[in-house]
Amino acid sequence: MTGTPDAGNRPELTVVIPVRDGERFIEQAIRSVLAQLGGGDELLILDDGSTDGTAALAAAIGDARTRIIASQAKGVSAARNLGLAAARGEYLAFLDHDDVWPPGRHQKLAQALRDNPAAGVAYGRIRVRAEADATQPGRGARLDGQHLPTQIGASLFRTAAVRAVGGFCEELRIGEDIDLHHRLTEAGVIAIRCECEALIYRMHGSNVTNDDAAVRQALIEVARRRLSRAQRARVQSHVEAQSGSE
Repeated sequence: MTGTPDAGNRPELTVVIPVRDGERFIEQAIRSVLAQLGGGDELLILDDGSTDGTAALAAAIGDARTRIIASQAKGVSAARNLGLAAARGEYLAFLDHDDVWPPGRHQKLAQALRDNPAAGVAYGRIRVRAEADATQPGRGARLDGQHLPTQIGASLFRTAAVRAVGGFCEELRIGEDIDLHHRLTEAGVIAIRCECEALIYRMHGSNVTNDDAAVRQALIEVARRRLSRAQRARVQSHVEAQSGSE
């Protein structure tokens, strides 16, 4: 781990970047975040078992607001949860190592949460950047300019809201962001839609979502989990209603 947090000075914002073997893009992601952090904010880079030059590139940036935390190659959800546990900021953002923050993104989303204290999430538009090796440029064209509350990289959260629903499901390799959105919605967390560009989503040959079959299977599993939670809630409501009538 590099960087030393000041326990007496709580940051307003914590940004979590999980990464494994991300040397191709990680420096751009880090610099796009650091350009928008305040002096007391923190960037947590969760190195999930990288075997390339990722950790060295991140450390070479040499910014005191950055901490590199070694996770144990358990996957992106586990890495994000480790970052969630370590986060000290009132606000929390997640950025994939191959994506980038547009200029001014954080200021606009943070102001939305300040102006709406009952809200737990603010989100903006996605812009798509397709690299030469992108395998699905048509999908990128459909995403470009959209507001997608399920895309956590385009969102800013209150840390307490994410902790209250238990963070990310570590059993999900794909669709964990949609699952988190569903559980926040089910918990009554209010989301604010902002008219700003909040994420530059990069499409390239190594995107995990390039595997269409895996994506379809993950979405089925996310839907199954949502249905199961709804069924449990109905049963619990029925039991409580019966108990109250006795």
